[in-house]
Amino acid sequence: MNMIEQLLAFFLIKKKTITTSILYEMKGHNSITFAGFKFPLTKMQASPRHGESVTCSGPHHDRAKEAEEFHETKAGVKGLVDSGLAKVPRLFIHPPKNLRDLSSGTDRAATGLEVPIINMMGCRDSRRRDVVDELRRASETWGFFQIVNHGVPAAVMDGMLEAVTQFHEQPEGVKREWYSRDDAKKFRYYSNGDLFWSQAAAWRDTLLFDFSCGVPDPEEVPLLCREPVFAYEEHIEKLKRSLSELLSDALGLTSGYLGEIECMESKRIVGHYYP
Repeated sequence: MNMIEQLLAFFLIKKKTITTSILYEMKGHNSITFAGFKFPLTKMQASPRHGESVTCSGPHHDRAKEAEEFHETKAGVKGLVDSGLAKVPRLFIHPPKNLRDLSSGTDRAATGLEVPIINMMGCRDSRRRDVVDELRRASETWGFFQIVNHGVPAAVMDGMLEAVTQFHEQPEGVKREWYSRDDAKKFRYYSNGDLFWSQAAAWRDTLLFDFSCGVPDPEEVPLLCREPVFAYEEHIEKLKRSLSELLSDALGLTSGYLGEIECMESKRIVGHYYP
């Protein structure tokens, strides 16, 4: 198995409290990587579908029923907050053993670690070789990285973040018509993609814009988000091409190789909101 079969590009641009990400999936390969992280090409276990069996925790706790009831509200976590709830629903609480395991694992893993930061300034001329070397090291040792001086204007990022926030803070009735778990839809508003099989739901709601088959029909995207997301995607597409070339160089290939094999064509923009 060569490095091309293992490598797939994924990168994040993080700002303020919302994370927007671009996910690229290599066609024809059972591999998903985060910014060049190499996972083995092993058979992946399918996640249960909506309505299938889920893990229940504790006596008298029908997690499947609670998950279905939460899903049917189509109001997400923001709806729970707006309802004035007095305590966090059990659906969102991890079993005590899981919390202990998570805590101990985090303590061990976080000691002295710093996420690699890649400065993209000059990546097309004077610093290209340095940037390629930094990307290679980050992909080999960490599997993900943060990029700075990437060329996406601050105004465009601010506009995208503001659109995500404004959508989530609309009245429930306005948002509800967009609520969906249908993978065929180019825009989806939902809460917890793994709601029906995770051990505990996450305290967040999500917007997903799917550009996998090109730019979607504007009518498939809420008016509030159209201009910001299309402007953001245009700049991210340019950044994607630059990263594709740099990662090809890092693998010792021609600069256009990953682009030619459509390594980074499947693209989704995800905006999380934490009420």
